[in-house]
Amino acid sequence: RSRAPSAGGGSSTPGQPRAELSAAERERVTRALERMAPAIAAAPGLGGGAHFAIRDGRVSAFLTDSGFALALAGPAAEDPARSPGRALDQATDKAPDHATTPTTAHPHGPARAAGAPASRGGWGLHWTLSGARKVAPRPAGERPDRVNYFVGKEDTWKTGIPTYSRVHYDEVYPGIEMRIESRPAGLEYRFDVAPGADPHSIEMHYAGASALTVVAGGAALEIETGLGVLREDGLACYQDTAAG
Repeated sequence: RSRAPSAGGGSSTPGQPRAELSAAERERVTRALERMAPAIAAAPGLGGGAHFAIRDGRVSAFLTDSGFALALAGPAAEDPARSPGRALDQATDKAPDHATTPTTAHPHGPARAAGAPASRGGWGLHWTLSGARKVAPRPAGERPDRVNYFVGKEDTWKTGIPTYSRVHYDEVYPGIEMRIESRPAGLEYRFDVAPGADPHSIEMHYAGASALTVVAGGAALEIETGLGVLREDGLACYQDTAAG
């Protein structure tokens, strides 16, 4: 994955050595990159119904027209970035089918890894909306980053793929829009409910979860997988008014 504008110190010309960053400069660049949210990249040719892909460490997320799939790679598993098509297949078709009872949705909450891995292989988690209309996600907030996919034969490589900060799912339920946004803390989802729409129609389905546990007095959800626990923080509900 490439980021633009590039962060660096110094320049090079033919025949001259390239200037090296000092330890302090490298530290500043590293901290700046850590504060950046992972890019949501268009996913042409990945298959499996993926419209967009996000990679953060050894976790890959694929946004489909029914939700998103997470491919979690353990220490001994192949890096999802090396074979995104295989990672997508693992996160959807091969997700375990136990513990799939829908749970009542909360408006938003970043999902992040918590706890030590319990397995050295990979794990798939498929997050979908029960009874929702299938909608192709609409990108918004284009970023300067560009992504290249060097997968398979050279004639199938994709370069200069645009990236975005968020995607919108319009009218997943009558009068309800879902938005998924990439933030430094993880993916954040939210539902915008129009006046008169029924928020009780929102139900989420976690295929591949070993258990779902509401914690922190209802403010967080822990999702157990074979590689540890994913935690959705910041679960809340609010209403915009004329007073703010």
